[in-house]
Amino acid sequence: MSPGVFIFRELLGAVRGKAAGLILGMIGLLFAFLAIFSCFFVLGTSDGSATGVSSSAKAVTCYISPKLSVDEVQGLYRGILARDDVAAVTYVFAAEISPDRPGGAFLVRPTDSGDVNALVEALRTLSGVTEVNAGGVTGEEIHLSTPIRIGLLIGLLVTGLASLLVGRIAFLELLRNFSPELNLLHLSGTPDWSVQAPVVWLGIAAGVVASLILIVVLYALHASALSGAAPAAAAGLLHQGRVLTAALLSLLLGIIMGGLCGGLGAGLLSSRFPDYS
Repeated sequence: MSPGVFIFRELLGAVRGKAAGLILGMIGLLFAFLAIFSCFFVLGTSDGSATGVSSSAKAVTCYISPKLSVDEVQGLYRGILARDDVAAVTYVFAAEISPDRPGGAFLVRPTDSGDVNALVEALRTLSGVTEVNAGGVTGEEIHLSTPIRIGLLIGLLVTGLASLLVGRIAFLELLRNFSPELNLLHLSGTPDWSVQAPVVWLGIAAGVVASLILIVVLYALHASALSGAAPAAAAGLLHQGRVLTAALLSLLLGIIMGGLCGGLGAGLLSSRFPDYS
């Protein structure tokens, strides 16, 4: 076992009492920071500017083959409109959604009580349908008002600074718990980086935990939105691409913020524990 891994394991053993509570608080603040960050992707209202469809429609985009005849398109239109879980169907040229896409598309608006997931699966089985996307079209504009953006930026700044501050205090308390081991490591001639690196790793681990919790919450809300429970102010939850982007960037940001917290903790080794200066 490498010295770094051994020290990291021993460091985890020092996570107890006040230090454990502070580290949980740091993870909670990192989660809040990442949740506010993800709001830039999932909050906002859609005016359906790309297609003229209302934002409240929660349209399912059903692309059809350009090889279909006019009669086949009309038959497909009538068949979809006759479904009990469909409130309205609008035909558009696929080029209106994506310039490089041939053929046409149906914008299918489910009823308020309709199950969007079930509707999507049913549409995918229809002959002549080439692709079905839940949550409207990709060109749909989602708008976030300026006051909300400012509020989110302030929240991002506050939670980011708070997580760094609480993280520094948490690592100070943790290193106090770990001080007997630190003395032994110093006496054995263990180099500074062998002790500092595990502290940073612990910070990164905390950031990853916060990120994974957020990703689970994001996809739970996404699934709920697709079933018809999305509020109008969170139109981004209907778009799988936006949810995926928010999840991946939040994971990256969580690693960075966790690393910064761990870096502050590693810096305490020289300022508060002079044996490692």
